[in-house]
Amino acid sequence: IGLARAAYEAAVEYAQERKQSGKLLINHQAIGLKLVEMYTQLNAARAYVWQAARAVDGRETIPHDLKMPGSASLFAHEAACDVTRGAMEVYGGSGVMRELPIEMYLRNAYNMLHSDGGIIMKKLKVMRQLNVDAGFVDINLD
Repeated sequence: IGLARAAYEAAVEYAQERKQSGKLLINHQAIGLKLVEMYTQLNAARAYVWQAARAVDGRETIPHDLKMPGSASLFAHEAACDVTRGAMEVYGGSGVMRELPIEMYLRNAYNMLHSDGGIIMKKLKVMRQLNVDAGFVDINLD
């Protein structure tokens, strides 16, 4: 979430400072819509992670749910990739320059997808818990 937030904030700041065709990038409709998408994904991921934490904690009215942390992690990682890719689009050609943080944010976001066994393993872990909750035999992931 922090990585996505940093990318979003950098994109907003850049769009507020950079001019193209005589007006600030943030005043271009396409850039504004991209920022809205990024903001929405960032906040959806943040809310889902908080809900997953409450579900595992068991102190809230949300039922204890072992699927939620894995699916929230998966969603947050994918959102981080989407938000940082959106920031790269806001930056345009400058986004790939190593002197700017966006290139690093995007690289790190995609590296996170490969942590903990990769995205397929994350999905398989959630699938296993879905099957267990439904009363099916546990799936061997070996």
